[in-house]
Amino acid sequence: NFLTGLEVLVFPMFEHATKQGQEKELVDADLVSDIVRDCISPTDCPHALKSEKHQIGMLKLATLLIKHNSKELLAHRKELIKFGWNHLKGEDSLSKYHAFI
Repeated sequence: NFLTGLEVLVFPMFEHATKQGQEKELVDADLVSDIVRDCISPTDCPHALKSEKHQIGMLKLATLLIKHNSKELLAHRKELIKFGWNHLKGEDSLSKYHAFI
């Protein structure tokens, strides 16, 4: 399952790299652009086509990227704001919680 892969592999790897000061080697500007374009951008990947778990995983990933790679995300701030706002306006309270964070 997608969310399990994020929680078991991607998030811990990113957190470890961050603690070691190596997050820039793990996630560069090109990867950030690919993540935003392919997974987070509301025009390329409509939220209606994703499960709630997938949406929450993307919200958690966006939160980690904003927290540790904010400079690489400056070019994508419009897409990120739309992504978070769409979840804040939604019906699902769990998605709203993660969007608010």
